[in-house]
Amino acid sequence: SMKSTACYWLQQCKTPLQSTKVLSGHVKVDVVVIGAGIFGTSTALRLAEEGVSVVLVEANKVGQGVSGYSTCKVTSLHRLSYADIAQKHGCEAAKTFGHINEAAIHDIDQNVSRLNIDCDYS
Repeated sequence: SMKSTACYWLQQCKTPLQSTKVLSGHVKVDVVVIGAGIFGTSTALRLAEEGVSVVLVEANKVGQGVSGYSTCKVTSLHRLSYADIAQKHGCEAAKTFGHINEAAIHDIDQNVSRLNIDCDYS
């Protein structure tokens, strides 16, 4: 089972993850983001930076679900091919998918640089 193996990315982490608060009682926010993997934490960060009140909730440990057991490659080339998207949904859909993936790569690049994240990103 994949879950029985320790997460490679956390084994490589130079700084231990800080403990998080347990959500208790009632909290009033604009948005609740469920899941503290790459997508959830990126979404919560973006919303908070735009002035939206947000709470990020995770059932287990931050970054140790799907994101923690992924290859964590940053690329716009995925198993889902652009040719398949174009065939099923048209060329514009394939272009849009490509643009969205390229924008995500740009966001990661900007966040690593802007937030001075100590990682082997290049």
